[in-house]
Amino acid sequence: MLAVDRKERMVRISLVGPAALTPEVLPLPAHGEGAFDEGGMRVVWSEVPVASAASAALAVHATFMAR
Repeated sequence: MLAVDRKERMVRISLVGPAALTPEVLPLPAHGEGAFDEGGMRVVWSEVPVASAASAALAVHATFMAR
């Protein structure tokens, strides 16, 4: 699952999936990022400027959601 959450000046792009198939970091130039595993699932996120959000979300979708 791919989620996009807009904050004031930043956008958090999150990817949730099976831990074995989900990377520990998203391939984005980010101002903040993190990840955690729970119950065999991994949540990974990156925060990008609002101006970069659309292209960053499309890049993550193209890389991971088309599998």
